Amino acid sequence: MYQQMRESPDQRGDPRYATLIQSHLLWAGASQPATIQNISMYGALLNCKRLPPVGTRVSIVAEGLEIVGTAIWTGPDRCGVLFDREIEPLDIMAERPVRTQDMVLVRTIAVH
Repeated sequence: MYQQMRESPDQRGDPRYATLIQSHLLWAGASQPATIQNISMYGALLNCKRLPPVGTRVSIVAEGLEIVGTAIWTGPDRCGVLFDREIEPLDIMAERPVRTQDMVLVRTIAVH
């Protein structure tokens, strides 16, 4: 279940960047349009209608980005993907829509 996060730094240690990157989420022969809501060196939060099961190997494809990872959690219309390798998020975000602070809703989840 989601929990509302107080205004405090991200506890994962690596900075996350809020964005609105249109992409496709691919897994097991499925292709689903998705929006990358935020991105870091190690993963991303995606918003999409159909979600892969937790533990599924996925690919995220967008202009200037093609990365493989694993779906590590799912929620209503959202999933978290842990990348197989580090990326430089600022390179991915160059000249793309970025969400302003008033558009950001930060949530945390508990993974068991």
